Amino acid sequence: MADLSVVLFRGVKTHLRDLAERRKGGKGKTNGMKNGEEGGEEMIGGFDAIICASGGWEGDVDFDDMVEDLEEKEALGEGGVHWDVDEEYVKRSAKVVDRMMKMNFCPVVAASLIGEQFLSPGGETYFVFIALCCY
Repeated sequence: MADLSVVLFRGVKTHLRDLAERRKGGKGKTNGMKNGEEGGEEMIGGFDAIICASGGWEGDVDFDDMVEDLEEKEALGEGGVHWDVDEEYVKRSAKVVDRMMKMNFCPVVAASLIGEQFLSPGGETYFVFIALCCY
């Protein structure tokens, strides 16, 4: 999550700095960050709202397909291991949950972590989080 948050932070910061460079000479707010100084970098003011749309979907592990896969691996002699099918099912299901968390939950949390840095000072501000599940 730390890497994702840093990538998002750098992207927003770069975007605001680029906007300021394009609008140089114009009037408007600068320094889009709430906390700390930007070391002289001029940035357009922050956002009034942040919308985070993220999503992905992965189906559950099909038990019968998994057993067939394990039987093929055993027949091919891969690893020379006797598989505990129930344990393997739990392991594969947990990996699906991990991938779903990375697709749906982590982007929303990362956006909220950096969001405060770039919201316009004063007035009402909004966070809108949209999780899309596509299948």
